[in-house]
Amino acid sequence: MLISCLYDNKPCDPNNFFQQKSFYFGNCFTFNSGKNLTGHSIPVLNSKRPGMVNGLKLKLFIGAPEYQPCWEDRYGALIVVHNRTVPPLYVEEGLFIQAGSETNFILNKVTINKLPSPYSNCVANVSYRNEFDSESYRSAFDLSGSYRQKWCILNCSYFKATQDNILLCSSFNFTSSFERSKSLNNLENLANYYDVCFPECPIECDYSYFNIFKSVSSFPSYSYSQFLLANRSFRLRYPYENVRLEQVRNSVVSFNAYFDSSNYQKIDEIPESNFESLLGTLGGQLGVFLGVSFLSFAEIFEILFEILLIFMNNRKRVINNE
Repeated sequence: MLISCLYDNKPCDPNNFFQQKSFYFGNCFTFNSGKNLTGHSIPVLNSKRPGMVNGLKLKLFIGAPEYQPCWEDRYGALIVVHNRTVPPLYVEEGLFIQAGSETNFILNKVTINKLPSPYSNCVANVSYRNEFDSESYRSAFDLSGSYRQKWCILNCSYFKATQDNILLCSSFNFTSSFERSKSLNNLENLANYYDVCFPECPIECDYSYFNIFKSVSSFPSYSYSQFLLANRSFRLRYPYENVRLEQVRNSVVSFNAYFDSSNYQKIDEIPESNFESLLGTLGGQLGVFLGVSFLSFAEIFEILFEILLIFMNNRKRVINNE
């Protein structure tokens, strides 16, 4: 499957990938997860600089199109970009890349820091199994040793869909677990359970995601196709002798993923007002009102003084007239 692999302009090999199984997509391989194909821990690779040269560059053989499973209605590869500390969500976050093309994913990381209670109901400590009192929360935590809301909602939706349709599906007498699972997905849309599962699956206070900008070009070129066919091990991947250039184009993909800069976007929630700003606001308001009150109090003396002057002037006039 792997034709070539480069990361940080250095060669990588199948031992840098960790294999997982997906119900929808079969074999899935995670690069730089800290585990190799056998599940043993290996050092995590780091890229020192941004740019295409220092990112991940893969060339993959995805199989001869004539020998794809008959139930598949698409052809290509699925890519999920995620933090290595959390498991991938293939259906919810995956992006397809097409055969016969080179696809570039230009990445920009965004980190969100939300305020915990009393400002929100987010989960502050995702590494603690009993941080939130919910069976769906604990089930999602048990999947990877850490909590993630999307995992929780997906797991909760599967569970509720299964419970609601288990009797109906069992009456169909399907011959395999694949057909039974397929019937569940066809009978009930999992999105119908999202509103029910949201109260059981709070959002994390600290989480991150990747903004992905995508560009595509044709691949492989005529000369590179000839280079691939000159490799005997590559030709043996096909179940027939005479391999045409068009067949090569329809069975390979090229994929590049890299950051466009060393910076990332960080969004922090802050209180609109805290105790210090509240005291400052109250002090300002009191200052204004007290200032007005003192002015009003001085005006009373001024009025009394003017009344007294008027009275004295009128008295002098009366004496002069007499």
